[in-house]
Amino acid sequence: QELKAAVASLTDKFEVFRKSGIEMAQTYVAGGPAEGNRLMGSFDQVADDLQAEIAATSSAVEAAQARIVAQNETMLAQMKTEAERSALVGNIIGALALALGLGLMVYVSRKIVRPLTDMKDYMGILAAGDYSNDVPHAQRKDEIGEMAQSGAYFRQAAMDRKDARTQSDRERAE
Repeated sequence: QELKAAVASLTDKFEVFRKSGIEMAQTYVAGGPAEGNRLMGSFDQVADDLQAEIAATSSAVEAAQARIVAQNETMLAQMKTEAERSALVGNIIGALALALGLGLMVYVSRKIVRPLTDMKDYMGILAAGDYSNDVPHAQRKDEIGEMAQSGAYFRQAAMDRKDARTQSDRERAE
């Protein structure tokens, strides 16, 4: 508002200056230097008034510029703070996602991968003819427990065959 008023006042002063200059020039042309010089004092006053108005408008422009710079600096500081806050939130979310991913990996490893590895290792022991160990994870109530139960049936069948073979060998030996 202040700048707008200063520019409007400068425009008015310039219009007075322009009209005064035209009037003095026309008087010089029509009446000669003596008539034109008579208006010189009033023209000089109008020029001084315009110069003062230019200085005042310049001050208003500088003040407006200073306000704009201050507002920009404030907005920049707010944007920087918001960017830092956003980066922090992003880092926290990333850390939480990483922790969740690691937790899920540990969970899957303990609940799925390790039992499957245990079952694979146990089946290798059974294939080697060692039936002395119980089937791991046979007590579970999920698919891994069902696989373990199948392994237990295989173990029992193999032990029954071994016992039958041993019994048969004993009977033949007698």
